[in-house]
Amino acid sequence: MKLRGVGGEVDNKIWESDTILRTGRLASLEIVIDDSSVSRRHAEFRATPQGWRVRDLGSTNGTFLNGARLGAGEWPLRPRDIVRCGNITLVVDAINDARTTPDFMPPAPEGLVVEAAESCSLKKPWTA
Repeated sequence: MKLRGVGGEVDNKIWESDTILRTGRLASLEIVIDDSSVSRRHAEFRATPQGWRVRDLGSTNGTFLNGARLGAGEWPLRPRDIVRCGNITLVVDAINDARTTPDFMPPAPEGLVVEAAESCSLKKPWTA
């Protein structure tokens, strides 16, 4: 999986892993974000037999997937999904998994601007 930061201190930073990426303020995590809106242990991205999943780790300000606040459980990820941890935005740039990556993903439009707002809360994980 490849995540890219959008805006602020994380703009265009890239994080990649084949197994797990955890984000928060702790220096021991794969994605360290020094922002007061991010919890010490905020969210986790993990490869599972069903594909890549994201879950909130009990953060104070929540983890949002494409604008919806995550409830308990793991949530499936796809290329171009937008994940917000507190005030920090990450985009799923790539997923190296045949189950979740379409054969062709057209390039993003030049100058694409993404804005997200909380519109609903996901209470139960979606399953395919």
